[in-house]
Amino acid sequence: MTLARAIIQQNLALVQQYINAGADVNAIDEFGFTPLIETAIVNHLELTRLLLDSGARVNEKDLVGGTALHWAVENNNLAMTRLLLTKGADPNAYNNNGEPILVKAILRKHSELKLALYEKGALARFAMDYINAKLLGHRYDLRGSVDVVDAAGNYVEVGMEGFFLEFSLNLVRYSLEQYTQNYAARSAKENFPILNVCIEALRTAGQLIQYVQYQTDISRHQVIIDSLLDRDLLIIPTSYAGHAITFIYYHDILIRCDRRKINETLNGINIFKIRKPNMVTKELIRHLIFDKKSPEFIEENLNKQLGLELKVRIIMPPQMSGNCSWANVIACVPAIYYLFTDGIDLKSQDGIIDLDHPALTFFQHWRDWDRSRSLQYFISEFEGSDKKRRASIATLLATVMFQRFYHQDSKIFPTAQRILKILRTPGYEYILQNYLDFYYYSKRTPSGENLKKLIDICDSYL
Repeated sequence: MTLARAIIQQNLALVQQYINAGADVNAIDEFGFTPLIETAIVNHLELTRLLLDSGARVNEKDLVGGTALHWAVENNNLAMTRLLLTKGADPNAYNNNGEPILVKAILRKHSELKLALYEKGALARFAMDYINAKLLGHRYDLRGSVDVVDAAGNYVEVGMEGFFLEFSLNLVRYSLEQYTQNYAARSAKENFPILNVCIEALRTAGQLIQYVQYQTDISRHQVIIDSLLDRDLLIIPTSYAGHAITFIYYHDILIRCDRRKINETLNGINIFKIRKPNMVTKELIRHLIFDKKSPEFIEENLNKQLGLELKVRIIMPPQMSGNCSWANVIACVPAIYYLFTDGIDLKSQDGIIDLDHPALTFFQHWRDWDRSRSLQYFISEFEGSDKKRRASIATLLATVMFQRFYHQDSKIFPTAQRILKILRTPGYEYILQNYLDFYYYSKRTPSGENLKKLIDICDSYL
């Protein structure tokens, strides 16, 4: 037995014994956490209080950069969040991925947690910069990393590739909610009932995935989990062998969203008829979400177990490297759209749905709107920002322009001109010049030539 295991077992008396015997309350344990963080993970307020009273440092980090406050917010524990903040927890702390604590409270729409963090100085701008940088990175399939500016004015590196499943679920839901509230969506108003189904399914999946974490005893939450599994339509987030996909379950239909490209074969969105519907149980769905699974089970055994018969394939572009959770969560939107228009009776048996289908034309419209929204966020924020944040924003905009704007596409010229104006602001000209010097004047790469042509075209339109 160790102090960590006593905390995991939630044995208050034994934890007190270890402390009385001189256990180091700030040491990283065998699982990579401090004792205080362990108490937050197991969601035990009295253990947290005991560790704090015994000298545990409130802002110590685990091996992935999380603090006890990260875990209190992760567990939606308002009382623990307030306790930690009272003891001096940093509301603007961020983990090794650069994600601020406030992000989860914003995306989960947990107003009381947000308020508690705001009252102790959490900076909304830092969290929103992180959210929009990640959104921009995935909407434009950007590679590499950029810096955002934290509450203390320091640069924080944020990778453009790679999401966790819960973040993807919440961010896609957040985007759809913003879309339905925007004037630009007026032409798609007749689709709002379908989009609301998507939003609720994403919300449910986001609630379910919260229980996929270290040391969570699923049996303690089974009543809540099973009530969520009673929903008519379910998005089932699934991870296995380092890969993340989604299933959509609706009556006798199972949809698999997996946009990997394997041996030149693109999976995309596959819609199956379930020939053995009695085999779809809550136990199976819990297994898909919470348990360790082999590729053989997901890719072969599940098909046999449920008697899956492929009916329709929806073709979508393959995922970029490192973004499987985002690619396969966002694919749920056209999949559900198709399901609630053409797909319930699966009349297009053995069919292939291409980009002309309304489900995919809507998807493209929403994607383009979301791209524009996330880009405009940073363009509009530049003017009122301090020097460091301006440099961060200009660098991010230059990344988009260099990696994803093409001189043959006249639709992007007005936006490119606005970005060029920012990149030519005195003091920030070096960002664009560095791209030109290396990729055009020095190496003469295709990307560099594209950038130079784009700049020349934009200048000719001024």
